[in-house]
Amino acid sequence: MKKLLLAFSSISLTAIPSLNIISCTPEIEDEDYFIPTEQPKNIEEIETNFKLAVDKNEDFLVQAYKEWAEHKIKIDWDNLKKDEQDIERIKFNHNSMESQKSTIYIFWMSVCEYKIYQFDKNYKKELVTNNGIKQTLRAQDKKIFNYSLSLALESEFSNDKTKEHIKKMYDWGIQENPNAKV
Repeated sequence: MKKLLLAFSSISLTAIPSLNIISCTPEIEDEDYFIPTEQPKNIEEIETNFKLAVDKNEDFLVQAYKEWAEHKIKIDWDNLKKDEQDIERIKFNHNSMESQKSTIYIFWMSVCEYKIYQFDKNYKKELVTNNGIKQTLRAQDKKIFNYSLSLALESEFSNDKTKEHIKKMYDWGIQENPNAKV
């Protein structure tokens, strides 16, 4: 009996606490895979979010293009057949976190366009981002927002995780905004 008790206590002091530590370790969330919890309160908030999305998209695109150029050299791109190039292009985009995040921020721009529509159906304004990029934010209706979703989900360059996140973004974006009095 003492041996059984001793064996159980040694297991509980070694194995069980380490299992607890492992199971309680939180997964680090990626700040680019977020969904807001509240609807925008005004047009200025949407403009700020739009400019942020434009800048983030640009940053990730630049990085993805650099990585793509390096990858093309590594795989001897010019000596691949057309169908092999197509496969490599899709594979690279699926595995490139920067490419996937660029896709997410492109869709955030569409979300902002629909959110603006909820405030002002005729809104159109050229904005300048913190990185100096000029981009027009214009109101887009539900039909165009739905079309943007279908394009994003049909893209062969987006992986499943990105498509699932875009669906969540759409679900948040399509919600009626109680702050918009149109």
